[in-house]
Amino acid sequence: MQIGVIVFCLAWFALGLKTDLLTAALLILAITLTQMVLNGQTERADEKGEARAVVS
Repeated sequence: MQIGVIVFCLAWFALGLKTDLLTAALLILAITLTQMVLNGQTERADEKGEARAVVS
């Protein structure tokens, strides 16, 4: 995964694209991956019958 991100960034710079768009793309990727991890943790906790905190 990390090598993929590095290759993606290098390709972005090689193509001469704007860095603010790269920042936005990486931010969206980071938020998406974080949400996927949190959803997986919630599913595992539900399977085990553990209580979870409600975040609003």
